[in-house]
Amino acid sequence: MTGESIRMKKRTAHKFRITVFLLFIISGIIQSPIIADPGVRDTLRIGSIEMKENRTAAVPVYFYNDEELSAVLVVLKFDPEDLIPDTFTLAGGRLNFMPDDTAVYRDSANFVELGIFDLDGISTGSGLLCSLYFKAGPHSGGEAHMVDSASWPIPPPGRLECSFSDMNFSTILPEFVPGYITVTESYMCGDADANKMLNLSDILYLISFTYLDPPGPAPVPLESGNVNGDDIINLSDILYLIAYIYIDPPGPEPICPD
Repeated sequence: MTGESIRMKKRTAHKFRITVFLLFIISGIIQSPIIADPGVRDTLRIGSIEMKENRTAAVPVYFYNDEELSAVLVVLKFDPEDLIPDTFTLAGGRLNFMPDDTAVYRDSANFVELGIFDLDGISTGSGLLCSLYFKAGPHSGGEAHMVDSASWPIPPPGRLECSFSDMNFSTILPEFVPGYITVTESYMCGDADANKMLNLSDILYLISFTYLDPPGPAPVPLESGNVNGDDIINLSDILYLIAYIYIDPPGPEPICPD
């Protein structure tokens, strides 16, 4: 057996042990004692972001620990009517050296669980733990949706919750700071008067905004009037919209910037 084959076999065995261990933790089979944080209290913080309806965006998760850790368990809840969990990545964070498939990730209608375990120890420090991806629902705009910690009982008895494990596999409960996903309402490109239709009224609305003195009301939102996507609202946007609505065959579709 070659040296590379031996290393590959060791990595496979290591990954298997980690996966089994984390599955035991998440399933509540392993119950470790909870201890007081021996130093400055560790923290787990969910970042806050803005996103648009029907889009997917990354929510950053940050952590601080002043003792070496063997595992981190993140258990979160959110509004299932407005947010849909997608996936996660460790890329770009403190654990960037760990492949994503060494962590255990599960999601359901309104919960996300992420378990990360490192036999060599997670060093002390502060920074990004991971990014969790959520998709905003089609009617979720105009609100700030909380991403909060979750906790529920598990046998023998115990609790499944956000927690860290030190190198002795004792549990430390970090201070938790929730985050918010503020979803902005989507708009129809070219729908300057925001009535959910593209027609003559939008053309007249843009003419009024561009050429009247004083100008008429601005498009709602302003980006909806930038029909050709060049970041300037002027005659070219009006002509672009006329071509799309009235020419046969129609001109190119409006391409407002995101």
